[in-house]
Amino acid sequence: MLKALQKDGMEIGSHGWDHVFLTRLDPAALKHQLEDSKKKLENLLQKEVPFFSIPRGRYNEGVLEAIRKAGYRLVLTSDIGMNRQGTNPFRIRRWSMKRSYTLSDFASIIEGHAKRYLVFEHLLKQSAYRLFGHTLYERARNTLLKEEKR
Repeated sequence: MLKALQKDGMEIGSHGWDHVFLTRLDPAALKHQLEDSKKKLENLLQKEVPFFSIPRGRYNEGVLEAIRKAGYRLVLTSDIGMNRQGTNPFRIRRWSMKRSYTLSDFASIIEGHAKRYLVFEHLLKQSAYRLFGHTLYERARNTLLKEEKR
């Protein structure tokens, strides 16, 4: 499937070996996540893989430095916002798109003036991550999602 996506013009980047919190890893495990996933993709696609997307949005300066040392040239974070000329290539911001977003919501994000409630929603999530930590946040989120499905 990755080869087909590449053939159709999609850029394939790494997201680590098994989608773990990179900030929790010792240096050897972090190196495995970054370098082995890159090598596997490059061997499969027969092309350099210069992009890395941080799994679960958690990173620090040590993680960014390890990503740089592993040979990546651009890092996608889960930090929200627009990127402009001069944006640090190791801190590319982005928006996650949700099913609940309307076409108007999507247009406001693409045009660079996201509606306030969308920005607030993302900032609230980031604040919850920082306040509770990812483990407690994920546990609470999963509990709430199970309740919502009932």
